[in-house]
Amino acid sequence: MNEEKREQTPILRVDDVRCHYPQKKKYVRSDGTVIRKAVVKAVDGVSFSIPKGEILGVIGESGCGKSSLGRLLVRLEKCTSGKIYLDGQDMENLYRKDRLAFRRRTQMVFQNPFDTFDPRHSIGKILMDTMKLHHIGANDQERREMAIAELASAGLLPAESFLQRFPHEFSGGQLQRISILRSMLLGPDVMVADEPVSMLDVSIRADIINLLYESTRKKNTAMVFISHDITTTRYISDSIAVMYLGRIVEMGQADEVVTAPRHPYTKALISNCGSIDPRVKKKAIYLPGEPPTPVDIPSGCPFWPRCPQATKECRQQEQQLKDMGGNHFVRCSQVTGL
Repeated sequence: MNEEKREQTPILRVDDVRCHYPQKKKYVRSDGTVIRKAVVKAVDGVSFSIPKGEILGVIGESGCGKSSLGRLLVRLEKCTSGKIYLDGQDMENLYRKDRLAFRRRTQMVFQNPFDTFDPRHSIGKILMDTMKLHHIGANDQERREMAIAELASAGLLPAESFLQRFPHEFSGGQLQRISILRSMLLGPDVMVADEPVSMLDVSIRADIINLLYESTRKKNTAMVFISHDITTTRYISDSIAVMYLGRIVEMGQADEVVTAPRHPYTKALISNCGSIDPRVKKKAIYLPGEPPTPVDIPSGCPFWPRCPQATKECRQQEQQLKDMGGNHFVRCSQVTGL
């Protein structure tokens, strides 16, 4: 993240966003007590901003709220509270005013490419119908030529033959490439990539990551890259946010968060991240137990039941996200001194 980007008006600003899901069934704690009006706090007070053309990586364990956050950013889910601003305008107002225009400005690449295409339609029809819906291209011939050019640029050759084929005739890697191309054809302001390579063979993951990176740089599109893979996230991202139980616990420049983590949870994640360099020796930090359920989040710091540095104050004191300098934010009183 360079100084020039920091001074830009953010294309995406998230302000204290929450996404809570009321449950119909009561929740029984391990000690036998009952929560009758249980609420799943999938996202619980998240704030950040992204300048145009920048990539924010989001990492964390399963169930930490990464995917829920991603769906909020493209309005597939509605915020319980808080605001999301797209180029300075309230996203909810933009969505209500013109949903089609809003969809063109925000796109999402999902984890499973096989679920993102209508199996009844050819790839040519899917791409051309998308462009036609959003008034891209003067006629079908121009849209066809644009589709061929995009397929060829992604290495899908001969592109003309790909237009005639159906989704079931492609591999997962080919379909994910086409999914990315379809989204980028619209020239979105914001792209959310939710575990885009986790279902693909290791041998083709690098190609998909590079396609995402090059496409967003070419179109100057801001991207939120959601992944469990810390190494990949560091490679593609300008900055990284670490989530735990619906909250960001650490956020900063990608290299700094990975090489010099400050929050105990981030340290544990990084210590268990594999390396292709056999000379790198790290002592893994093992966290006891599983993450608490988002239905029954512990008081004070939600991480204290698993934290090796937890004190009595951690169990009682609400943690605040504090800038430790250089736009490196940490939510831990043991680090910040709050």
